[in-house]
Amino acid sequence: MLDLFRLIYRNALRHPVRSALTTIGVTVALLAFCFIHTVIGAWMSGVERSAKNRMVVRNAVSLIFYLPLSYYDAVLSTPGVEKAGYGNWFGGLFRNERVRFQQFAVNDAYLDVYPELAISPEMREKFRNNRQAALVGREVADKYNIKLGERIQIQGTIFPGLWEFDVVGIFPGRDQQTDTRTMFFRWDYLNERNRIEIQRQPDHIGFFAVQIAAGAEPAVISKAIDDKFANSPFETLTETETAFVQGFISMSSTIITVLVFVSYVVIAIMLLVLTNTMLMSSQERLREYAVLKSLGFSSSRIWALLCGEALVISVSGFFMLCLILAVVFSLPPRTVFGSLVDFFPVFAVKPWTVVASAFASLVVGAAAGGIPAFRIARLKVTEVLRRVE
Repeated sequence: MLDLFRLIYRNALRHPVRSALTTIGVTVALLAFCFIHTVIGAWMSGVERSAKNRMVVRNAVSLIFYLPLSYYDAVLSTPGVEKAGYGNWFGGLFRNERVRFQQFAVNDAYLDVYPELAISPEMREKFRNNRQAALVGREVADKYNIKLGERIQIQGTIFPGLWEFDVVGIFPGRDQQTDTRTMFFRWDYLNERNRIEIQRQPDHIGFFAVQIAAGAEPAVISKAIDDKFANSPFETLTETETAFVQGFISMSSTIITVLVFVSYVVIAIMLLVLTNTMLMSSQERLREYAVLKSLGFSSSRIWALLCGEALVISVSGFFMLCLILAVVFSLPPRTVFGSLVDFFPVFAVKPWTVVASAFASLVVGAAAGGIPAFRIARLKVTEVLRRVE
């Protein structure tokens, strides 16, 4: 058995340049596979991070239509509802650049619904006492170099005008998976200017964020809330946070499907490249394999030689992939991926992606070695020797 392994190793290195180039090709293919699935995983991370005990109440027609503020007490008093807050999506331009972080005008109770945001009591107190207060997420502050106590300006788009805010807190997340590309400011500040200056539906909110009690049934609470406002001018649609996020992702489901398809095409290309290398190698050594068969080597041994050589190349490509991933993800994400991290709050290779890459390298190696092995196993020794001579 040891001699067999030595022979496999020497065969793999017989043409070092060819083997090295094929290994690099396998590595690039696996790297592309990992990158595509990492992007898909980052795209879907919002669904995975969504809280199971949180719900969103919005206008039944569309999210762009508002709901009366007067609904708040009715939502909060629904059996099974533990906490509730409300807010409006703001949107705007920051430093002559369309911002890539979320901006929400919210009431104070809204922050209680999101315990994963590490907002200290001191920040909350300053938020309550300053009408133009703003709480800025750590990722936003780091990207734009926003300092505590700084006064910032945002040019409104949905709500026109120049809006000024005092940064009274910069909050991190409870863990690395928490998205802190967010800014919160007081809803009453937005509502006040809506009433006086903009005249854009004052006393109306974009959505309610609801935290339900432990053991409560989301479907029951959803129906109870929606039934309260049935047949009114502003009917509601209440859904879990997971369903709410999935609704956004479903709009890009075609893109995700295409990316998955492309990732499998990359693996197929890797199989073709490695198979081509093995076919060239087996053709060059056809006489050698015929001699081995004449000396008593069984067909299974021939299969082991060719599949082993292909596996050495493909597995070497996988180990090179692991080395590249270890280096790449030890660096700051923005250094490696640039502005791509602005679109994805969590950008990391998942363990199952690495496992899938390892499995792909094994399957491709076995298949690439098995194709020429099957061809050689069917040839007769005398025919091979006569053809070579």
